[in-house]
Amino acid sequence: MTTAQDVSRLRQVQRVDAAVRAPLSAAVAALQAERAAAVRRATDTSAVRPDELAELARRTDRAVAELRLGEHRTVADGEELPRAVAGRLEAFVTAAERLGPLRTALREGRAGWTQTYDQYTSTVSTAFGVGGALTGIQDAELGSDARVLLEFSRAGEALAREDTILAGARLHGSLGGERLRLFTGAVELRRTLTGSAVADLREPARTEWRALAGSRAYAVLRTAEDEILADGPGARAAHAVPRDTWDTAHARVRDGMRSVETDAAT
Repeated sequence: MTTAQDVSRLRQVQRVDAAVRAPLSAAVAALQAERAAAVRRATDTSAVRPDELAELARRTDRAVAELRLGEHRTVADGEELPRAVAGRLEAFVTAAERLGPLRTALREGRAGWTQTYDQYTSTVSTAFGVGGALTGIQDAELGSDARVLLEFSRAGEALAREDTILAGARLHGSLGGERLRLFTGAVELRRTLTGSAVADLREPARTEWRALAGSRAYAVLRTAEDEILADGPGARAAHAVPRDTWDTAHARVRDGMRSVETDAAT
């Protein structure tokens, strides 16, 4: 590959990151925050005020709007991208724009936690279809490839699911049945995906990951997960770890993983 081709490839990667990947990540983060509050409200309406949920919904809508170009197009249209990218981004944006009825049901106290969790999670999952379609765009010499970025993004989503389910279980008073199944699956998925992705991270993302994985917050998070799962189904599992301990560790690991993902994309 010539120097001119290298420069062209780098510019394409930078354009994809600025036009698609970065705003998509922001929209996913907004949806994750809204989902966490929505599941809490669906579990106990007194846990989240309607105006609080409405503000999170507005933040999500603003983030999703950044992916739109007019009424029927997205930022992927017109870019030199694989054909599937535009279609999958349209599917994600459309799914996010169709959350209105669920939001109304939540505001009126009519939505159950499983319905709420499933629809938000399904919407978030469509975003990873965009990442899958971007595989091959990122040159391995310029940064971690799209497969690694996709796996790391999905690991971050698994961590967000853990937090959402655990918060709802605390309000419910028990972590069992479907909640325990989902929590266990999210823990296993996060650990598997990080194990796979970090092996292929390039610098400086690899050094940043090592610092995060060796941090006290990461150790606290893993210990908390183990303690919750060791207690088995029931009230003890829901309250196995103090909420402040979990919240602090989760927030630091979440932010650290997002920073690693950002560095890995450049």
